[in-house]
Amino acid sequence: MNKKKILTVCSAGLVRSVGLADVLKVHFSADAIPVGIDGNTKETLLMMYSWADWIVLMMNVWEDRIPEQYKSKVMICEVGTDTYGSSRNRELIDKVYSWVRENRVVLGLPEEI
Repeated sequence: MNKKKILTVCSAGLVRSVGLADVLKVHFSADAIPVGIDGNTKETLLMMYSWADWIVLMMNVWEDRIPEQYKSKVMICEVGTDTYGSSRNRELIDKVYSWVRENRVVLGLPEEI
């Protein structure tokens, strides 16, 4: 089985998207890469949008910044603004873990490993 390629997107690519990417990699065997919609260049983001099977935004406010040709790949894991301080924050991990379990089938992920 091919691993699903999932791009996780927050503002800087340092906390929320990293927390989700870690859960996807460790527990669901996904090929997940975190990026920052404000922390990476437009060229890098376009390359990563093209690479990904799914683009998971950590806040819905960024949806209008995704180019039209990639919008069909977008899902939202709404965790709010970064008040977590760390990608390993227990509240953040609980939120993203729950979201992945709820969306595992849509994302095409295997059972939790």
